[in-house]
Amino acid sequence: MLDGTEFSNTTAYETAYAYNYPWGDTHNGGARMIAAAPFNAINTSGQLDFQAVRLATPDGVSVQGQTINYYSGTCYARDQITVTTTTPNWVIKGDFQIPTVFGTWPAFWITGVNNWPPEADQMEFKGDTTNWQNVVNGRDWTDLHWWTVNTIISDAYTAWHNYEVHLDLIPGTTNITITMFIDDVQTGQTTGANWLNAPLWLILDFQTEGASGTPGPSNTVYFRAKNVIVQYYRAEGITTPAIAQHPKNTSLSSGDFLSLSVTATGGDLSYQWSKDGTAISGATASSYAKSSVTVADAGSYTVVATNSAGSVTSSVAAVTVTAVVTPPPPPPSSGSGGSGGGGALSDWFIGALALLTLLRTGFSQVNRKR
Repeated sequence: MLDGTEFSNTTAYETAYAYNYPWGDTHNGGARMIAAAPFNAINTSGQLDFQAVRLATPDGVSVQGQTINYYSGTCYARDQITVTTTTPNWVIKGDFQIPTVFGTWPAFWITGVNNWPPEADQMEFKGDTTNWQNVVNGRDWTDLHWWTVNTIISDAYTAWHNYEVHLDLIPGTTNITITMFIDDVQTGQTTGANWLNAPLWLILDFQTEGASGTPGPSNTVYFRAKNVIVQYYRAEGITTPAIAQHPKNTSLSSGDFLSLSVTATGGDLSYQWSKDGTAISGATASSYAKSSVTVADAGSYTVVATNSAGSVTSSVAAVTVTAVVTPPPPPPSSGSGGSGGGGALSDWFIGALALLTLLRTGFSQVNRKR
C-alpha cells in the first residue's frame, strides 16, 4: 500500500496522503492543523516535516473543546488498512525524529474508520521521553479496554528510530494478534478483539498540549518522518485451504460408532463440523466421532477448514441410521412345572378331567348293580 517513497516529492505525498485528520483540522489537543508549508511539507531530504508554532492569540477551540494555541501539521493515508481473510497480515512501520518537550504530543497511529475503538498507537509521546504503545478495544467509547507498553527513548528527538506494528489475523476467529516493535525489537503483544474486516485510518499526527501538558513550548518544534511503509502479506507456508479428501457417506444402525474425517491442505488450519447446517459444539478437529448413535444423529454433515488465507467447505456426508428393533421376550412355558397362570390352568384342567373320569366310572357301576 505504501512503499516508503511517498515523501520523495510533494506530488507523491499528496497522491498517497491527505492533509489534516479524516474528520477535520482539530482533534483532542491544542493545535489546529494547517494543510500547507511550513507546518506540513516535504523537504529536499525526502522526508516529511511537521512543525508546531505557538500563536500569539488563540484561534478558537478544537472539536473536543481544547483552546487552539498552535498551528501544526497532520496527515493520513488515503488508502485504508483492513485485516481480512484475503489480506490477513499487515506490517506498518516508519522512521521518526520526535520532540519530547513538555506540551508536545506526536503520534503514529491507526484508528477505526467507522467507529472508535479500535485503535493502535505504535508511537506516541506525551511531553517526555516515554513512548506509549497502546491498543484500545471495546464496543464504543463507553466500553474501553486499554493495553499499554512504555519504552523510554532518551534520544527520540535527535536520532532516527523505527516504530512498527504487525496485525495478524487469528485463523478461525474475528480477532487479530497485534505485535509492537521499536528498532526491530519486539516490545509487546496483545489481541485486537473483533478487528476482522474493520477498516482503519493510518495517521501521522503532531498535536500539542492536551494529554502532554499545558502550556506547551514557546519556540517552534519539529516532527520528522521518513520510510513509512504499509504492506500486507500472508504468513510463510500459508495457502488458500483446499479439500483433498471429503468426508464419506455412512450407513449405520442405532448403537453403532460414527466416524467422519476430512483431509485438507493450506497450513495452520482450524476446523468446524456442522450437522444440517448447524455447528456442532466442540467438533473442531479434522475428524468427528460419536459413539452409540441413534436415529437422531442421521443427517447431512459438513466441515469448514479455515486459515488466515481463507476457508473451504467440504461436500456433504450423508449419515443414515437404521433403528434396530429388539424382539419381545418369549411367552412363559405352559408345562405343569412352569410358574405363572398358564401352568396353573393346565394343572387345574388335568385335575378336573381326572375327577370327571372318576365320577363317570362310579356312575356306571351303580347302574350295573340296579
